[in-house]
Amino acid sequence: MADILIKGMDMPKNCSKCRFWCTCNLLNEYKDYESILRDERIGKNGTRHEGCPLVEVKPHGRCIDADALEAKIKRLAIADYPFDALGCCGVVVTAPTVLEAST
Repeated sequence: MADILIKGMDMPKNCSKCRFWCTCNLLNEYKDYESILRDERIGKNGTRHEGCPLVEVKPHGRCIDADALEAKIKRLAIADYPFDALGCCGVVVTAPTVLEAST
């Protein structure tokens, strides 16, 4: 399954603040918005449902496909470019992950 990112949307603090509460599969047991608010676990004073699929993406820079970049560096090194391919690949491999790879 693919992932989506909704730019400009903050992570909801709880289910009652979520834009997707009416289509959320986790909230099917609730009949209406008011019943969500009455449930202390996920209402106004509660938190998000423990199985919530939303994942917060912290502010970050440009996201790239590091595996593709590493492969390209190796191809360029083989093509007789005079640079340290292993050093470059090491920088790519050790770079911090912003978004985990899709499974």
